Amino acid sequence: MLEYLNKRDFYRMEVEGSARLKVQGEDATREARVKDLSATGVLLWANEAMASADSMAIEIPPGTDITPPFHALLNVVRCAPLEEGSEMAFSIACTIEKLLTEEEAASYFS
Repeated sequence: MLEYLNKRDFYRMEVEGSARLKVQGEDATREARVKDLSATGVLLWANEAMASADSMAIEIPPGTDITPPFHALLNVVRCAPLEEGSEMAFSIACTIEKLLTEEEAASYFS
């Protein structure tokens, strides 16, 4: 029998890519690196800390032209400093609250 090591409800995919964030209440967008993605959450690395319960929109551009960008609304669950010497300063775990259509995302990233 296989041992079940990961007690998550959904598989977590390792992803290495860029993302744009639009934090609620801020005018400017932020840049981040996507580290993993599941059906219910995203792990990001960013240079700026975020508070738990911060809400934001995310845009993850596709790796190819045949794939549409990923747009969603997120809530921050936790933010922790990364080890010194990392390319980014903070690890930010988020839950996915809502997937956005291209039209909905345009209001955040236009």
